[in-house]
Amino acid sequence: MRRDEGDFRSLTPYEARPPAGSVPLVATEHELRPRGVGEVLDLALDVFRSRFGVLVGTATLFWIPVRLAQPLLGAPNWVRPGTTDIPLAALAGVFFTLLATLVVSVLVNAFAALHVAAELEGRPLSARDALRGILSRSMAVLAIAMLGGLATGVATVCLCIPGIFLFWKFYLAPAVCVVEGAAVSQSVSRSFELCRGRFLPWVGLILISVAITFPLTSVSSIADDPNLRDRALQTLGVSSAVFDWFAVAFTSVFTGVASAFHGVVVTVWYFDCRARRDGVDLSARLERLQAT
Repeated sequence: MRRDEGDFRSLTPYEARPPAGSVPLVATEHELRPRGVGEVLDLALDVFRSRFGVLVGTATLFWIPVRLAQPLLGAPNWVRPGTTDIPLAALAGVFFTLLATLVVSVLVNAFAALHVAAELEGRPLSARDALRGILSRSMAVLAIAMLGGLATGVATVCLCIPGIFLFWKFYLAPAVCVVEGAAVSQSVSRSFELCRGRFLPWVGLILISVAITFPLTSVSSIADDPNLRDRALQTLGVSSAVFDWFAVAFTSVFTGVASAFHGVVVTVWYFDCRARRDGVDLSARLERLQAT
């Protein structure tokens, strides 16, 4: 046996130091990457808090006209408390309410999508530019909403499971239309592609989002239900006019908060699907690397 003798030195890993004056590559505050359902909700809450004022303020302004029409066209004007008869005028009022709710919800989601995209991509966006972007894409977004609502509604009436399936498939189409500037058909096909293979996480995301916003959306249900409204008037001891004015203010704010948060959740989920399908997180890192 032979043993070599000599001096031994400890080795350390090689550390490449950046040139002088260079900017180190660091992750952004809201880094784009694939996330789980809990992480998606955490990111949505962070973005929602960072732009709470502009999102909730604009959403509330959108909801005020719809809530102002409720005392005139709502069910309390046509249905007497304690009765189950629904006249034709009440059905017309319900149809108007559903249509107006769909339109406003879509516009709020589009407005939130533009702000969330700007926040995640690290670029500034003013409220004026966001409103201008909504107006430029409003017809396409409304067409997608009408198409998706009609298909989902018909499928739900026929059988509940196809309705849920179509709601899942159309879920990202408005965000695709606003953020990517795609046409109606392209937005729908892109939504079908992005959501593929992520049904169960989407169900969990929807259930948690509904549970979070349910206390806010239930306020408008109390104000619109004739029987609950009559009980509230008897309990508070105020006139119907005073109750309606306060109901318009409170329901507009609460519904604005709920709809704005839902719009943020949709857009964050859209970017999460893009990170998994398109590798948008890798593209963002490459752009930062090129910039440095």
